[in-house]
Formats: sequence, structure tokens, C-alpha cells
Amino acid sequence: MANKTNGAFANRISEKLIHYNTNKKTDKQFANVSIPYAESLNGYATTPVSMGQVLDAKNQDGSIATGVKNIYLGEADKTRDLSVLVKEATKRKPAEYKTVTLTNKEIADLVKADKAAYRKAQKEAKAQAEAPAEA
Repeated sequence: MANKTNGAFANRISEKLIHYNTNKKTDKQFANVSIPYAESLNGYATTPVSMGQVLDAKNQDGSIATGVKNIYLGEADKTRDLSVLVKEATKRKPAEYKTVTLTNKEIADLVKADKAAYRKAQKEAKAQAEAPAEA
């Protein structure tokens, strides 16, 4: 595996966004990881990673975090293809996807930005709930 010190990580990804699969030809396991991606109809793009790239996330006290994993994407400047939903499936036609190529750093930045937006929204909702009602 590449040196992880200059690599890109998608940290604390919910296990609900990681789907484990097996290659039918080789019996090798891999994971498809869903990454927040606004241009997709469902809000996510997916990319495959090897099982060795799915790592335990740790809490500040060093214990293993439950429900989340860290994903080692690879060297920051290397590119990776993501599958993006562009048209929903119908009874007569399957869903349509397009491929988008991003660097591993860009993917990690998408995850960070999504988490920051979520934290900001939570903070604003809490402040609004705690604000005194106007008379």
C-alpha cells in the first residue's frame, strides 16, 4: 500500500454509506463507498476501494469508534472515478449513471465540506431552539 502520510482520507464515514461486495470472477472482496456529491440525483457518488483501505476510526481516547470507518483514498493528487446517478430507473429502463473523475484530495474535501455544513446547521438549529421567544 502507498505511504499514508501524503495520502488523502475520508474520515468517519458512516458504515451505512459503505457497501461490501465480492467480485464474482475473483472472489475478492471490495467496498463501494458513497461520497456526498451535490450533482447526483440522490446526493451521493460511489467509488470502489479495496478492503485494506477501509480502516477503523478511532475516538479521541484511542478506542475504536462504532458506526464509522476511515477510508484511505490513496495519494492526494491521484485521480479516482466516481459513479454519479443522473437518471432514476423506471419500470422500463434502468437507472443511468455517468463517471466523474476527481483527485483523492477533492473527494476528501467533499466529505469535509459536507461534515462542516452539517455541523453548522446543527449549531444554528440549537441556537434557534434556545433563543428566547419574542413577545
